[in-house]
Amino acid sequence: MIRDHTLSFVTALLLAGPLAPIGIAAQDADPRAGDRGLRLMVGDVGVAIGHVPRVTGLRVNWSDRHLDSVTGLDLTLWRADPDGVGGRVRGLSAGLAPQAGRLEGLGLGLGVVVGEESLSGIHAGGLAAIGGDAVQGLQGAGVAAISGGDILGLQVGGLGAVVGGTSRGLQLSLGGSIAGEGIVGGQLAGLGAVAGGEARGLQVGGLAAIAGGPVQGVQLGGLATIGDGSLKGIQAAGLAVIGSTGLQGVQVGGLATVSGGDARGLQASGLAGVAAGRMVGVQVGGAALVAGCSMRGIQLSLGSVEGGRGDDRFELPDEPCEFRGVAGVTAGGYRVVGPAARGVTAGGWIEVDELRGVSAAALQRSGLQVGLSVALVNWTDHLRGVQLGLVNRAANNPSPFRILPLMNLSF
Repeated sequence: MIRDHTLSFVTALLLAGPLAPIGIAAQDADPRAGDRGLRLMVGDVGVAIGHVPRVTGLRVNWSDRHLDSVTGLDLTLWRADPDGVGGRVRGLSAGLAPQAGRLEGLGLGLGVVVGEESLSGIHAGGLAAIGGDAVQGLQGAGVAAISGGDILGLQVGGLGAVVGGTSRGLQLSLGGSIAGEGIVGGQLAGLGAVAGGEARGLQVGGLAAIAGGPVQGVQLGGLATIGDGSLKGIQAAGLAVIGSTGLQGVQVGGLATVSGGDARGLQASGLAGVAAGRMVGVQVGGAALVAGCSMRGIQLSLGSVEGGRGDDRFELPDEPCEFRGVAGVTAGGYRVVGPAARGVTAGGWIEVDELRGVSAAALQRSGLQVGLSVALVNWTDHLRGVQLGLVNRAANNPSPFRILPLMNLSF
């Protein structure tokens, strides 16, 4: 009988072993301050229901506060303590509004997901996903995805995707995508894509794409693309493309392309193309092309082409203009004006101080003409070449050869 009772007692102890911490937690020599829950655990491993600050396994709590660490699954039924939670959760955080100092792994919140310091992994909130200082991985939210610092990865926000620092990866939003210090990667937004600093990669805004620094890559805006620096790559906008210090690459503006410095490459605009410095390459403007220093390449406009008159209109770049005027192939439906025109020049009215090469116009007026000019009226102070037209004046020729019909020449 004694043997049978002993065996029954030992068996009962073995069965009760996993539950033993429940009964002895209050008598533990080093009780865990702040424990207010049911611990089905051996040490820190097992199942905790209630406020147990350190758990490896499953933790279910009504409202989180003063957390130490959870490794495994942390299920939060209600919002966290307004004073903050702290600590770290590694694994799965789920509930109405899971929150901790650092969330690492997978976070799912019906309302919000909050990493007071950081989010790392995949985190999605029905309303918002917030990383206090930094985010790594995938961050998504129905309304707003927010990182107070940098982000590395993918950020998706229904109305807003916001990064206080630098976005390295991709930001997507139907409303606005904002990176306070700049982007390396991509920004796509239904309304506005905004980078507070340099933008390198792809930037697309339904209304506008804006960078507070230089831009390298592709920038597209429904109304405007703007860079507070140089724009390099491909930029296009329904109204205007603006680079405060320069344009380089391909820029297309429905109304205007504007460069505070040089414009190099291909620039096209429905109304006007403007560069405070030089235009180099191919530039097309519906009504006007204007460069403060010079134009070299192919410049075409149905209206006016003006090169080298920057002192009257612009604050010119610090370096001097080695040449003022147009050189290459230049055509202005209304007029071509400036200090000099070299190469092939055509326009309704050409008025330059120095004309070199071949020109065609209704009226050609120049101080010096070197080459061939074909116009209804050629009017030159000093001719070194040939004039063909109804009226041809070469003031340097002796009388009576200064004004002649059909042709005049001087070498």
